[in-house]
Amino acid sequence: MLGRDLWQVPADLVTKCRRLYRWYGTDAELIDIRRPVAQQVSRLSWANKAAEQQYLDFAHGIDDRIDQEPAFYPFFARTVETAVRLATIRAAGHGHQTATITVEDVQWGAGIVEISGKQMYAGAQSVVPTNERGRWVDRLINYVRARNLAGKPATTATFQRQIRCKLKATEVREMIAQLVQTGHLEQQSDGTLICISGSPEQ
Repeated sequence: MLGRDLWQVPADLVTKCRRLYRWYGTDAELIDIRRPVAQQVSRLSWANKAAEQQYLDFAHGIDDRIDQEPAFYPFFARTVETAVRLATIRAAGHGHQTATITVEDVQWGAGIVEISGKQMYAGAQSVVPTNERGRWVDRLINYVRARNLAGKPATTATFQRQIRCKLKATEVREMIAQLVQTGHLEQQSDGTLICISGSPEQ
């Protein structure tokens, strides 16, 4: 690559990018990418069972990680969805309309989103008070557990009264939603909360 103008994009790469951008475009339409092209939905298949299993294993791994460390949830909630999108884009770039998603495509997409999630989590620690939310989460779980043991209902409203509205109802609902998602609480149809595990910090 020495001696190549770094600002000069190789012609074959330009063609591939045009075809990716104008997925169903004709040769004439590829020349002028400003020309409108009727859009159609395409779905790429897995190259083999191994590729699909690689995706499923990654998805289960992310779920397990969030269960073990709920603080990761805001940064990994869309990780699996984004990983398969990136894998699909990579596959399409290589094979265009005949592309299938390979193990390597999944590994590539998963690697990018996993690193991104970790970096976002690490960066957030320097700007978000580390222990404040954790203390409220612990207090909420302990409150629900105590109410359950006493045979009394625990809801967003009763917790709000207990803490004298020091948190907004929306903040409490967000914490509850996260704890339900991670399997620490169960919320019944009438809004009653059931504690089904220990503190996320334990």
